[in-house]
Amino acid sequence: MKNTLLIFGLGYVGAYTAYHALQKGYRVFGTTRTGKLNTEVISAYPDTNFSGVSVISFDDPQTLSDVFQEPITHILVTIPPQNGKDPLLESWQTPMEKLSSLQWLGYLSTTGVYGDHKGAWVDENSLCQPSNPRTKIRLMVEKEWLNSKLPTHIFRLSGIYGPGRNALNALYEGSAKRVEKSDHFFSRIHVEDIIQTLLSSMKHPHQGAIYNLADDLPSSSREVIEYASHLSGLTLPPLLDYDSANLSEMARSFYQDNRRIRNNKIKQDLGVTLTYPDYRNYFARIAPLFRR
Repeated sequence: MKNTLLIFGLGYVGAYTAYHALQKGYRVFGTTRTGKLNTEVISAYPDTNFSGVSVISFDDPQTLSDVFQEPITHILVTIPPQNGKDPLLESWQTPMEKLSSLQWLGYLSTTGVYGDHKGAWVDENSLCQPSNPRTKIRLMVEKEWLNSKLPTHIFRLSGIYGPGRNALNALYEGSAKRVEKSDHFFSRIHVEDIIQTLLSSMKHPHQGAIYNLADDLPSSSREVIEYASHLSGLTLPPLLDYDSANLSEMARSFYQDNRRIRNNKIKQDLGVTLTYPDYRNYFARIAPLFRR
């Protein structure tokens, strides 16, 4: 039987996963709100052919019900909680649990569930102490997926970067902020390394597993912006002190937690070799595109 993947949320990660799954021989269905891929996805991956993906509207329950008649073997959930609940568990848990063909379900969460660890290294066994309502809900939803009758795997993602979504783009577009906060670390992960991790897990399922997705070099946001400027020659924005910087509530919440994410488990259990062990590898590859 041919593997069939259903992706809830064909966004930045979901759509590119769909493309790579097609290359691996999967049949792929995926949802968006409109039944079409959004412009961010199309512009981020201009040379990618998504024509083999069957795109349906998440808001079309009849078509979605029809898809559940297919022999779905794998489900990927990229949709975040809405109004404090998971929209899939709320509406589609029973149809998913009735899928006798289902071998694997992946839920994309966030390393934000760990909260603040004062810059210490964090692995999958570390204490989860989410520090804001958004990440508290994420942890609650993780537990709901794990407590379901589904073959759930949790993937806690660090900050995602890749085509169209990186410090070089931000400098070029004039949206970059260079913020100074002493001894503060962010972990990040390239979208291609997210996808290779997911595909490896799909091939080697381990129900109930939780994986951290991060590269090898936690760094301050200031370091990343300055390195991007150094490589490209793009103008640096002014240095802002965190305490006085005009940051959105969402941006400020990211700076409230300080931790470094260990990625040993995806390497040891899933055999992942990172395509981009740190952001510098990727920036060196794309910097010539931004030089003025």
